[in-house]
Amino acid sequence: MTKKCYPYVRFSSTRQEDGSTRTRQNELIDAFVSKHDLDVDRHLEDAGTSAHRGKNAGVEGVLGQFLRQVRMGEIDKGSYLLIENFDRLSRDKIVRSNKIFTDLLYAGIKIVILDKNKIYDAENLDFGDWISALVEFERANAESERKSDFSSKAWRFNREKMRAGEIVTKKVPTWLKVENNAFVIDDAKVERINTLFKLSLSKGLQEATRDYNDLYSEKLAIHQTQYLLSNRKLIGEHSPQKIHYDDAGQLKRKDEGEAIPNYYPAVVDEKLFYQVQEVIKSRRPFAGRYSNQRYNVFRDLIYCKWC
Repeated sequence: MTKKCYPYVRFSSTRQEDGSTRTRQNELIDAFVSKHDLDVDRHLEDAGTSAHRGKNAGVEGVLGQFLRQVRMGEIDKGSYLLIENFDRLSRDKIVRSNKIFTDLLYAGIKIVILDKNKIYDAENLDFGDWISALVEFERANAESERKSDFSSKAWRFNREKMRAGEIVTKKVPTWLKVENNAFVIDDAKVERINTLFKLSLSKGLQEATRDYNDLYSEKLAIHQTQYLLSNRKLIGEHSPQKIHYDDAGQLKRKDEGEAIPNYYPAVVDEKLFYQVQEVIKSRRPFAGRYSNQRYNVFRDLIYCKWC
């Protein structure tokens, strides 16, 4: 029987990275591995990743990558997943949390809850064990929902301040920074952005991106060019957003309320901004000479995560 184990560490805030949270989790892991003479296959860590909306178990999460391997049968049956407590695994809605839990057990993975010194194993799981796991998931989600409500109320208050012209956060677009409660423009970055807009008036996205990179020795990708050219923050507009689940159960951002005009200092002339939007809209995708080498069977079927 395999002695492989996969220690999993997660904490929501990067502020916890150098504090006691990581240390405490790793100490529990090391003690269990030593006591049971397990072989660590690899360490899994979701640093600064929330489990409230299942981000750690999603596409970008380390746990999510591990879960995909488990579901595809790439992780040996009988392997151990070591976690401090159920909160580290999931703080999502109970149905989603339970699916993660049962998928792992069904695939033959033993889940170790270190702070309770409890091993959950599909071969020995009784009704009481399963109910206790559900209770823990419900408690973790309720706690996160309560914190989220506080945060949502605070951000609703902050958005009202933003509509009144107040600066409430230093998290701003890359061409800006906040000093003495005022926006400060990075002139060098703004000059480059305007160059990209001017290049895009007469060139396609690929050519404009290539010329921009050659000019400034950068590595801007085409999807980044697309995002930048359509970013209305450049003309001063801010659109408050909120995370929600879409119909497919995926986390998405959506605009919340009306956009706030003239919130940021405009760094691209509004006329130039709209000219570029019209040029992009008027171009046919993949226009020009077409060759067998450029043919892609996945075109219009698969998109990058930014699109």
